[in-house]
Amino acid sequence: MRRSRPLRLEEAIAAHISEVLRLTNGKIHGPGGAAELLGVNPNTLRWRINKLGISYLREKREATL
Repeated sequence: MRRSRPLRLEEAIAAHISEVLRLTNGKIHGPGGAAELLGVNPNTLRWRINKLGISYLREKREATL
């Protein structure tokens, strides 16, 4: 069995944030939001999402309004 290469740290962080955003349906702040689940400030999470180029549900919904 061939092993895939290890994820770079930024790839692992992006994958984890993406999974949490999926679990919260794109909700970042407030009770049950991704920032609360990850234990970070919502503004810090938004900054990291933008830095890593992660797309999230709420962003897509706002773009169509």
